[in-house]
Amino acid sequence: MQDKSILLENPVKAKSKGGGARQTAKRARRQGGTLSAAALATVTYLGLLPVHALWRAYAERLAARDPGVTLEAYRDRLLGAELHGALVRVKACAARPDAAGLTGIVALSRPHSLVLVTPGDRRIRIPRQNSTLELLMGTRLVALEYGEDVGQG
Repeated sequence: MQDKSILLENPVKAKSKGGGARQTAKRARRQGGTLSAAALATVTYLGLLPVHALWRAYAERLAARDPGVTLEAYRDRLLGAELHGALVRVKACAARPDAAGLTGIVALSRPHSLVLVTPGDRRIRIPRQNSTLELLMGTRLVALEYGEDVGQG
């Protein structure tokens, strides 16, 4: 086979820049399925009120304590609650002392921070580290206290 070449055909599809539906889904999972910055800029307090109504129904079911559930399991269930749509009051925030006393609906919840939309349509990012937040779950006032190790482990 001296001086002869054999061509094996193996056509390769050119990769598209935008990615397909699978890539888009992967990207959304990687970002936590959250709003982009541009989409977040258009969110209003009035627009979040229906989401808050859904969250209240979710929180009511979550706050109902079953007789067979231990106090620790109940506490863990409340601490692990989804916060998108929750009406939250910032009781204290070490990184943003000016945010203390602000109330808003959670538009974006990430492991290290929350973005609240206030009744005046102000968007404010609240770091979870060294923050205390208050919210109503059913008829219970729940205080979420985040320490130094938020998002660790």
